[in-house]
Amino acid sequence: MHGNAKSREPLGLSLSSLIVFWPPILATFDITHGFVYPLTDPFPVVSIVFIDGFIKPHTPGSLREPAVTYLFPANWLTLPLSFGLLMSPWGGHSVFPNIYRDMRHPYKFKRAVKVTFTFTVSLPPHFCLNV
Repeated sequence: MHGNAKSREPLGLSLSSLIVFWPPILATFDITHGFVYPLTDPFPVVSIVFIDGFIKPHTPGSLREPAVTYLFPANWLTLPLSFGLLMSPWGGHSVFPNIYRDMRHPYKFKRAVKVTFTFTVSLPPHFCLNV
């Protein structure tokens, strides 16, 4: 594939969007496909990873020239940060009731949650497009 990484970004975004928004109802058009779907569902994602990995000639993301990896962290001071990043999506939900009770104007909670989730949902496209 010719061009630089910027020219391939819309293609990658399009392919990943198709996979993410694929309606599950299409998977149940017959009994046979209903049994096969759990086995074939990861196929598009794995295919894109392998195709993209072989297209890229250099690190990072290349399967032809893999990045240097370590069994243990290169810098042990970053280990607590990684635990925090892994735990925050699951531990953060318990904070919402406390925020609601501590708000000066609790009736604004619904709007605050809408703004927060709108911001959170808008982040992945920005990361994909490197904006």
